[in-house]
Amino acid sequence: MNYALYIDNTTLDHSLLQAGFTSFTMTVMENTTYTPAMQQYVDMKKQYSDCILFFRLGDFYEIFFEDAKICSKVLDIILTSKNKNSDNPIPMAGIPYHSAEKYIQKLVSHGYKVAIAEQMTDPVPGRIVERQVQSVITP
Repeated sequence: MNYALYIDNTTLDHSLLQAGFTSFTMTVMENTTYTPAMQQYVDMKKQYSDCILFFRLGDFYEIFFEDAKICSKVLDIILTSKNKNSDNPIPMAGIPYHSAEKYIQKLVSHGYKVAIAEQMTDPVPGRIVERQVQSVITP
């Protein structure tokens, strides 16, 4: 099953071929309700659709959907999923924030752009943590 998130159809990116992918679907998941944090991710990914999005959640950068699949393959990290028991589990991978630099360098050396979304506010019960892309690293 192909998991897709993005905005519209697009042509196959050369860097995806390097990572071993044979197709790359860019389709909005209609009628899907996300948690507030996941909706933040989806919204940011729409703005940075040409990048692998590292999304800070506490002590980790989480990566979702097709980005997680790419990172799993290129970085040799475990691919798991969010909402494993749902009809549409979301592919997910993660890395500790303190070791992100080496992973970013590896992605960039493989031709990927990486957008880094940081937490801008401290966690407060009942409120969403504000996040912003603070940098984009390019090959």
